[in-house]
Amino acid sequence: MDLLDRKDEILKRIYDRCKREGECLIWQQHADSHGYGQICVGNKERLVHRLVLILESGQEGECALHTPIICHNPRCCQIKHLRWGTKKEQAENRRSNKWYEVDGRNMIQKDWSRTLGVDNRLFNKWVKKKGFEIAYKRFKKTA
Repeated sequence: MDLLDRKDEILKRIYDRCKREGECLIWQQHADSHGYGQICVGNKERLVHRLVLILESGQEGECALHTPIICHNPRCCQIKHLRWGTKKEQAENRRSNKWYEVDGRNMIQKDWSRTLGVDNRLFNKWVKKKGFEIAYKRFKKTA
């Protein structure tokens, strides 16, 4: 049986095992050694984020294509954070959006600035000059 024929069943299994954190849907079950969520479907271990992209888009990416996770959280399976891309695009994406954790919440810098109610350009300047932790503390006081 084809994966797409079982789309609703598989997606329900996946989403029932996720927890919302900010804009992310975080896989709460087994992960591989790199932190990517895994699930067994049809007696085969599959990467959760890749499976979500296949089922939600209705197409399997070619083997050479990767699924860069825009938020950089390897357990995230939020379809808005997934797309097909090359290894080069994945590396560029990883460099452009640094992931920060504060009080158990993981978000990219842009989302932290939005959460704090601060213009992203201003927040970015502070991060570059003083570091994320100092910028976060500075703007958390005014939020």
